[in-house]
Amino acid sequence: MRLNEHALLPALAAVVLVLMDYLYHYCPWDVLPSGRAGGLPTDFLELWPSSRTHHRRTAFLELFIAPRMGAARAAVVLVPGGCYGGLWMGQGNISGPPVAARWFNDAGISAFVLNYRLPAVHGPHAPLQDATRAVQLVKNYANKLGLNPDNIGIMGYSAGGHVAAGVGLHYDHPFAQKPECGLGCKLPVALGRPGFVVLDSSLVSMMGDNAPKSCRDNLLGLPTREDLAQFYSLEKHVGASAPPLFAMHSEGDCFGVKFRSNSALLAAAYNASGLSAEVHLLPGKCHCHVVSTGELHPQCLCTILNSTNILCEMTPQEASVGPGRLLPWLNEVFEKNAEEAKRRDAEEEQPSSEFTES
Repeated sequence: MRLNEHALLPALAAVVLVLMDYLYHYCPWDVLPSGRAGGLPTDFLELWPSSRTHHRRTAFLELFIAPRMGAARAAVVLVPGGCYGGLWMGQGNISGPPVAARWFNDAGISAFVLNYRLPAVHGPHAPLQDATRAVQLVKNYANKLGLNPDNIGIMGYSAGGHVAAGVGLHYDHPFAQKPECGLGCKLPVALGRPGFVVLDSSLVSMMGDNAPKSCRDNLLGLPTREDLAQFYSLEKHVGASAPPLFAMHSEGDCFGVKFRSNSALLAAAYNASGLSAEVHLLPGKCHCHVVSTGELHPQCLCTILNSTNILCEMTPQEASVGPGRLLPWLNEVFEKNAEEAKRRDAEEEQPSSEFTES
């Protein structure tokens, strides 16, 4: 039987189009850096299949690969704040997560700045899903990127800190997994656990007046669902698998995020569970500290009543007990991870005590 060429060509064209669509949506073309150095963003990694809308990325990571990677081969996912109503990416080359990424690059730590979906459009679990996916993806590509998966963690600012802490405590919950994620999308749930969590002026609790009303309403919607408020009050969900925690918070936080009902609550829950937590209460009114370049005194963001963002210079004393402790603390975490890896390797090398009869 002779094939009809006129009928075959449209069929082949349809197959090619389907294949191109699959490759476009399911293959992470952007995953590896292009080789440019200097700590500048080199590429983007889309989080989900079909995450582009009219060729515009909606949920993605911006890669900042450290030009000179430290011995720990560490990386951090940086989660911007924005009160769950937007994403605060800073002011050009002055401040913001991309500038903080270069701050980490100078310390030999690669960074991945997260652009996540917002609750108003995508529902209350979208930020948690995107941040969990971000950690999964960075760990999944750790070998190709020259990273140690044990030393890949997450850091968040303000509402982004709430997202980051949520990943540390809820990474294995069904709410943290995108339900429509299908073929070519799913990654092992265990990859979502970060090796460490760093919080800067973070929201933690959604109960009562612990969080600014606008942030709570942006995340949970109106009327507030009690079950969601309980789920996102993270101090209630600290379990044995919670990763090491570092948090800093200003006593007079000018954005109105209260230390004692947020960072202090989470630290107390960690301590009650016998888990590692280091929390610094800083003087002054700064809201978000490690957002800008600097030696021992990085600048911080202060949001004043008229919603104008200004940068406040911290004193060396303030910086030494907050941001100044961050890198030493991370090195302590990396050393413990190395010791744990050696212990695991030694256990695997030990011969089994069981024997079989010949």
